[in-house]
Amino acid sequence: MTRSVKDLRELICVSRLTMRDSDDEDDELSRPLSSLSIFGEPSPASCTAQPAEDMNGLSLAPRPPWEEKVSKPLSPQTTGARRKQPKTNKHMVNMNNNASIDFKKFKTPLPPLESRPSSGSSIDSDRPDSGEVKRQDNPRGNFDDMLQYIDGDMIVDWLGRANGMVDELASWCNDGDNFVVFANFMLTDFPEVQRLELLQMEVGILHDELSLVFDQGLKQGKVQLTDLDRLVSAILREYPGRLCGPRGTHVFLNILDTLSSERTDDYKTLLTDVKISTRNREFAQSLLAVRAFLLLSVWSNIVNFYRRFKSDDPLCEPCVSVDPTIKPPPTASIVQRRAYQAVQRGFVSVLHYLVRSGKLDVAAVNKEDRSLVFEAVMHNQPRVLHYLLTKVQPRLDVNHPSESGNTPLHAAANWGHAEVVHMLLDKAQASVNATNPKCDDATPLHLAVMQGHTAVCKLLLEAGADLDASMNGVSPAQLARDMGHGDILVLLTRRRETYDYQERVDEEEDAMMES
Repeated sequence: MTRSVKDLRELICVSRLTMRDSDDEDDELSRPLSSLSIFGEPSPASCTAQPAEDMNGLSLAPRPPWEEKVSKPLSPQTTGARRKQPKTNKHMVNMNNNASIDFKKFKTPLPPLESRPSSGSSIDSDRPDSGEVKRQDNPRGNFDDMLQYIDGDMIVDWLGRANGMVDELASWCNDGDNFVVFANFMLTDFPEVQRLELLQMEVGILHDELSLVFDQGLKQGKVQLTDLDRLVSAILREYPGRLCGPRGTHVFLNILDTLSSERTDDYKTLLTDVKISTRNREFAQSLLAVRAFLLLSVWSNIVNFYRRFKSDDPLCEPCVSVDPTIKPPPTASIVQRRAYQAVQRGFVSVLHYLVRSGKLDVAAVNKEDRSLVFEAVMHNQPRVLHYLLTKVQPRLDVNHPSESGNTPLHAAANWGHAEVVHMLLDKAQASVNATNPKCDDATPLHLAVMQGHTAVCKLLLEAGADLDASMNGVSPAQLARDMGHGDILVLLTRRRETYDYQERVDEEEDAMMES
């Protein structure tokens, strides 16, 4: 998946601003967008006065693929020019709740206002009812006084860098099971203290980069470092509250998933989720550009830290699919694919994260009709199976057969996974005498006898496996005799004797009761 520079620029464009705190129109906001407009053509509200070629030569409107280059750099003099601010009837723009973006050139429009996620959305929390302590929103304030000193050339450069970062993130996260292995590292192997220190360091680096964008204002004393702190808090709203909260790693992974996915609506919403007020369209667009760069810088740098860390680790396992022959169908969602990868790897924490996200259908099956329970059995992952059997609600159907006709218990018995067999029988009351109509009505006991798994045969017998079950006319004892499994035959014979003895005892007791 790739996104062109045009795509990212269009996402940063704000073509309509919904006004607040005023009964009148401000003629300042009806003017054409200046050179800092990320969308080169004027918005519908500003199509009257100024031709596009007068906008300092910069047009980032959609172009054919062969015309991607920007014609001229942005003029710092223009970006530094201070507009006259209205003295009354301030027109405040809340970009988080009241801004909308003209995506008429997109096939998929921006989600309507009422569907945009708030601070409790799935983008920055596990689920709306997750119980996570919500952070108080940063004061919106108004940053117009400092934004007149923003360096437009650097903003354009940041957009180019952000575009490269989002393409690299998407390419890496969707290659094999990289996302799943990285998620497991963040959830289980990376100490919480170090994770928070890394986040703090990355945000500190962004402060340094942002100071370069406002260099002129800082030198003139018109912009203070505290202003930069306030601006970062307003733009990167996820930090520190949700990212440093009890489910901060889940929040981090949710945002990484959105940045690297093809869910266009979620992607647009994430990049435009800014809690700031301004009177100026150009400033609004600059702030959205800064939002995109800050997000992608933090997430890309942390992922790259992991990649460098693992490349120096001789014990690191390669980030490839565990079993490329067993995959969900191509039409399966990326969440389902990652769930199967987590099961194959035995990553309980990642599976739990996917379940908590609310996006995973735990009861779904793949193209071979294998459930996640079946996959855990096939890969002998008792910890994952225990989670699926005891923590997932509603309870999963452990007797659902795969395309081959085998139930999970059939598969466990066939492969000799004694711990898994015990768990299926003890935790899920799997049907011990389930038959496979595609295999001559074989029961799990038949398969365990055929493969010579004595321990599994014992578990099945203790759970009440039928000694007289017929696989095309063959009993388990006959099968053991034919296969030359003497120890299993002894086990079955003794079980038969015990069964016959108990049956005689029961008959005698019944006779005594009748007499």
